[in-house]
Amino acid sequence: LRATPNARPAGEEGDGMRTVASLVMALSLWASAVSAQAGSDLPEGVTPVMVSTGETLYKSIGLCFACHGPDARGVPGVGVNLTDDEWLHVDATFEGLVQRILDGVGPDLTQSGLIMLPKGGSQVTDEQIRAIASYVWSLSRRAKATSDGT
Repeated sequence: LRATPNARPAGEEGDGMRTVASLVMALSLWASAVSAQAGSDLPEGVTPVMVSTGETLYKSIGLCFACHGPDARGVPGVGVNLTDDEWLHVDATFEGLVQRILDGVGPDLTQSGLIMLPKGGSQVTDEQIRAIASYVWSLSRRAKATSDGT
């Protein structure tokens, strides 16, 4: 019998597999913790998936991008910046935001002189509005956290 140069003593290969499995498990736990933390600032009933869906809707059939811009920073004279922590037409609650999108912004509330039709003039469902509101909420919360230094 000849010994091969890379041969390992019995049991070592299994130890390597256990190490890999342990690393995979540790990474999975870490990823779960990060995901939970990312969603911890969301209103009750809002999930990270809703935020992601809302972003997609915002940039497409929700038509929000037309007035608020593709980056949600607003279009001067048309739609306000949604990425800051200043709430212009609604109280600072998630449900208030949902209701404002559903109702629109009438001439009595607008600063630009332009109104926002109910649902932004789009044909999205009430459930899709909640997803869009989740995305907008997350944008304003990031701005608040930055301005608070947290």
